Amino acid sequence: MKGLPDISFWTEEDLREIPTSETELFEYKSSKTPLDSLKNKISVAASAFWNSGGGILIAGVNDNGEVDGGIEKYKGRQDIRDWVDNAIKLTEPTGDYSINIIERDLADSKIEDNKAVIVI
Repeated sequence: MKGLPDISFWTEEDLREIPTSETELFEYKSSKTPLDSLKNKISVAASAFWNSGGGILIAGVNDNGEVDGGIEKYKGRQDIRDWVDNAIKLTEPTGDYSINIIERDLADSKIEDNKAVIVI
């Protein structure tokens, strides 16, 4: 994914710098998206990005690139990182990817307690 920012060390502050609308490289999914629907959207976005040279999917932000609450940190007893990893593995063949779970870390955070923003 040449040319894309390294999301591995992103913090909540970095989320304030994302584009204010989706682009060819950035796709957003709202916190309001039900997890079962989000799983499919993650798989579809992963496939599209692998076939087009890369991109970043951010779940927990609205269409304007603003944090809108965040995604629950657990799906049942499963940690959200593992859940996302399983969603991505639904796509075959699987390409390179990384997952960053960003939790509330600013005094004026828009990420709610026990929630996170997922950056893939």
